[in-house]
Amino acid sequence: MNQPNRSVADNAATELLLKPKQPGTSIQNWLYREIRQAVLGGRLGPGERLPSTRRMAADWDIARGTVVAAYEQLAAEGYLESLQGSGYFVSPELPDQPVTPVPPAAPRNEAAGPYKAKPDAPRSPFPIAGDYAPQAFRPFQPDSDHFPRRLWGRLLSSVARHSDGAEFRFGEAAGSRPLRKEIAKYLSKARGVRCTASQVVIVSGTQHALEMVGRVLLANGDTAAVEDPAYGGALTAFDRPGVTRLALPVDDDGLDVERLESLDPAPRLVYVTPTNQCPLGMAMSLERRFRLLEWARKSGAYIFEDDYDGEFRYAGRPLPALQGLDGAQSVIYAGTFNKTMFASLRLGYLVLPPALVEGFLHIRSSSDRFPPGLEQAALARFLRDGYFTRHIRRMRKVYAARLELLRRKAAEYLPDLKIDNKATGLETIAWLPPWSDDVLVAERLNAAGVAAQPLSRFCVNRVLEPGLILGFASVPEPMIVEGVRKAAAVLEENNGRLA
Repeated sequence: MNQPNRSVADNAATELLLKPKQPGTSIQNWLYREIRQAVLGGRLGPGERLPSTRRMAADWDIARGTVVAAYEQLAAEGYLESLQGSGYFVSPELPDQPVTPVPPAAPRNEAAGPYKAKPDAPRSPFPIAGDYAPQAFRPFQPDSDHFPRRLWGRLLSSVARHSDGAEFRFGEAAGSRPLRKEIAKYLSKARGVRCTASQVVIVSGTQHALEMVGRVLLANGDTAAVEDPAYGGALTAFDRPGVTRLALPVDDDGLDVERLESLDPAPRLVYVTPTNQCPLGMAMSLERRFRLLEWARKSGAYIFEDDYDGEFRYAGRPLPALQGLDGAQSVIYAGTFNKTMFASLRLGYLVLPPALVEGFLHIRSSSDRFPPGLEQAALARFLRDGYFTRHIRRMRKVYAARLELLRRKAAEYLPDLKIDNKATGLETIAWLPPWSDDVLVAERLNAAGVAAQPLSRFCVNRVLEPGLILGFASVPEPMIVEGVRKAAAVLEENNGRLA
């Protein structure tokens, strides 16, 4: 591309484009950006006529079609106007012009009006702001450093470049059909789930799934049962007006089904984490699973199976899902890619009994319409081409090594802490001496830069031995060692006691 040899007086608009094209930039993109900057910078004023496409092409020794394409793009975005037979002109109103601020209105006098914020507005059990960088020992978070981010970026780029436009339009409330088919195939092989793609509904994660379940199944006068201790998000989701929430204890075999059977009337819904009880980590025994399913069949109730990190079992094969044993279509199965891939993905899934699908789709559609198209298409390929399975296998090894390192270093520096021997999930429990106050210990550790959650905060009615929930999955090995040393320093500052 040659520089024009015409004088400024010949055509001032053309001379505004003297900034050289950078290597790797297409001529069309270069021309588009230069004209756009000239317009936004005021070098081309409103109503000013641009050189004809023929003259611009001749002056800069570029193809006329390239100039036409750049002009048309600018016109489509509102920077230029095309007048038949007259050429292209700068638009009188530009899309990027700053909006003139409106003076703020006087503050509203809340005392004078009947409308005030609800004093009983629910509070989330999750933080609404903060720094989520890796920290020892922040629980319930997967590692993102080992995720194949470049591969994921290539998949997203490929989907965007080769799409026929479907991913950019409105989508089905249930989610992408190719993705739902891949999820159904994966769950059948890896988790023993029995379903078709028509039973799969894409959600943003487990919490979204729980909120939808509460809206579909729970009405005024119903009862919902949860485990005790329990995942805080389930407690929040079922804390609904007119709904009674019961907390049933768990033991080494999982939920106490005998207590469940004694309830009259029977709960409409029961929430369980049978593969990896949250937060204690035990798996529900096979005998207990069959007993729970039989209770649901007889009572007509539904079971919400939260399989939030069932893929991560470090001794033996992952246990099959409760849903695969269900012959009465009583189980609502939930899983999430936010724990298996990366937290900000915000994609999970529900596997529903056929009788519930239509109701859930209406709720899904009325909440946020449909899931994001590009991410679903990329995830479908990630599953189809085997990348997801390989990632899970790799992360099992990484997480198992980090758990073992935490146990070794805790035994070396913190002999008063007993790390739980269960080998599942993204976190573990450090049992404290019986005289300890786990809330106070957690506060002291957090003040020293060591994240920990007290076990007692997960209990509704249960009183357990004091303990700390320590995450290891998202914590790099050097940070695990440093975290244990910091915790030991806190212990030493408190005269050898943890509380």
